[in-house]
Amino acid sequence: MTTTDSKNTNLSERVKDLLFIKGYDKVFNWDDFNYYIRMTAKAIHRAEAIANLFIEESNEISDYAEYEF
Repeated sequence: MTTTDSKNTNLSERVKDLLFIKGYDKVFNWDDFNYYIRMTAKAIHRAEAIANLFIEESNEISDYAEYEF
């Protein structure tokens, strides 16, 4: 595993965690992830930026939308 692969794995895990917390873990896929990496090359909080792109581009509703808090 190269350093780049290791960085992308850590980044993907952080993105997956953020999506899970927000109820959108089902929208993660590797093709979009690799595309969003290029789109967010200059982002300060890259994992957050990628997670937000997944949410914005999906037609899904959060898993938590049905719950009353």
